[in-house]
Amino acid sequence: MVAKGKCYSQLVQMLGTRTVLQRLAQMLVILAKIHGQKEENGGLIKRRVTHYQLANIVGSTRQWVSTTLEKWQTDDIIVLRDRRIDICRVDLLNDLLAA
Repeated sequence: MVAKGKCYSQLVQMLGTRTVLQRLAQMLVILAKIHGQKEENGGLIKRRVTHYQLANIVGSTRQWVSTTLEKWQTDDIIVLRDRRIDICRVDLLNDLLAA
């Protein structure tokens, strides 16, 4: 119950203080920590999550999430495969959060 409360508190804070791009980056970092398999520069999010689900969580549209994830894939930040996200460069996502 306490863990759930902390998650909701972080989510509310994230929605009120960050840009949509930062919220998506933070969501991927959080998912990697909770449902991830650690790898050298990031981690594979082992839980399947749809672009629609991510959009609902970060307060955006599915189209925007899809476009952003495709751009991050082109930039070699993530790899999308079988509805799973492999974070190749968690340092770049963290840089977005620090901006």
